[in-house]
Amino acid sequence: MGTIYNSYKHQLCKSVAYSTLRGIIFVNPHSNGRNSNGVLSKGMNANQLLRTGVAGTTYFMRQTLTRVNLNGADLSWIDFSEVDLSEANLVRAKLIGAKLVRTKLINANLSEANLLGADLSYADLSYANLSDADLSGANLSASNLSGANLSRADLRLATLNETNLRGANLSGAIMPNGTIHP
Repeated sequence: MGTIYNSYKHQLCKSVAYSTLRGIIFVNPHSNGRNSNGVLSKGMNANQLLRTGVAGTTYFMRQTLTRVNLNGADLSWIDFSEVDLSEANLVRAKLIGAKLVRTKLINANLSEANLLGADLSYADLSYANLSDADLSGANLSASNLSGANLSRADLRLATLNETNLRGANLSGAIMPNGTIHP
């Protein structure tokens, strides 16, 4: 099990750019150490939040991380299921194999992000910027990508069953079958 941080005593940093998050579990300050719903605020020092080389899985369990700056961060294999990452800066973030099921990424910036094999099923990515993102092998089933910018994104072998792409910009995107969208 990873390190537990109490979100009451610590505040989430405004920028954890180019950092690795591993083995961290966030809990509600009123949960007496049990994992439950809670809100992380946006002022935590990156050194307090980040611990590299810690064994274990990282869970955020329904946290609110709106407008957080994770530019270039290595977030591979982390479980962000049901987290609110609306308007987050995830430019060039590494989210390989990340679990983003039912995650809110409304108007988030994921340009040039690596989402290889990530699970984004049922996620709300409306108006998100995914330009030049690597979504190859990602599961986007039943996701909302309405109004999203997917220009030049790599969607090879991605699963798009029941995905809402209404109004999405797919210009230059590599589609699941390998063809390039006009």
